[in-house]
Amino acid sequence: MIYKIRDWDKYFENNRTRELKNLQWVPMPNKHDGDGFTEVMEQERGVEVYGAWALILQIASKCNPRGTLVRDNPAPSCGDPAPGCGGGQKAHDSASLARMTRTHRSVFDHALPILVQVGWLDVIPEAESLCEIPHPPAGLSHPPAVIPHPSAASRARAEGNGMEGNGMEKNTPPKQPGEETATKVASMFSEPETEHPGEIESPAAVIEKQIAQLYEAYPKKVDPRTTAKAIRAALKRAPFEIILAGVRKYAAARAGQDKQYTKNSATWFNANAWENEIEERIDPDNNLDPDDWAGALAERIGAENVRAAQNGRHA
Repeated sequence: MIYKIRDWDKYFENNRTRELKNLQWVPMPNKHDGDGFTEVMEQERGVEVYGAWALILQIASKCNPRGTLVRDNPAPSCGDPAPGCGGGQKAHDSASLARMTRTHRSVFDHALPILVQVGWLDVIPEAESLCEIPHPPAGLSHPPAVIPHPSAASRARAEGNGMEGNGMEKNTPPKQPGEETATKVASMFSEPETEHPGEIESPAAVIEKQIAQLYEAYPKKVDPRTTAKAIRAALKRAPFEIILAGVRKYAAARAGQDKQYTKNSATWFNANAWENEIEERIDPDNNLDPDDWAGALAERIGAENVRAAQNGRHA
């Protein structure tokens, strides 16, 4: 089987590396709060697994095509070493990775299954032979068929955003609220959907739409990935319709209010906050006398607490 870095071109290439035939360095994200990273670091040997991942990225940056863990094979397995056939290459395994990085093989034996499990590595089934991996024409670092190059327009947008090595080089305006669509957020945790028109929508597809709808309806969106995960868990505890009704009530109650006092989206869903009664806002400038205030407060915090407050006031 062949290991392949998932979304190599998206996360481990930038506008400069795409112009280079051979890499002596590789851009690497420095985010430490994603689900994949936290899942790796929760492992008993998490630091070791992450170290193996860094070594694998370095090896993958020198493979051809980049991001696919293959190496030169002097004895092709397919009998057709013609241009465009990967028969002249051989899949990397724990032994070859250990040999190239001067690391003990057991490190990769342990790390590879975990990296597949968290979704950082994909496995090409044995049925897809090395001959089915296209080789780039002479002069190209890796083939568009395997790792698609961006269009000139998208390249210009990337350079305009000042992105290189996953670092910001220019001052660019931040994204506006709501710019990242709910569909994109939900897809972070999506499961395979049917690709055949006319088929009944799968349960997984229904869940993804519900996640997107709940995310879009919530009044304060913070950390989309964590929120999507919190919504997915919430849908296992309560029906979608009840949660959506709670979200809409809370959004209506917070409309026009200072957002710093609105709960973050993931916090709200994790706390089953759709079960809370929405408090009515009381105008502090409505010139109510103390007795009227007591009556208004009774609706918010319960008659017993108000009576206790009144007894203390008249004591």
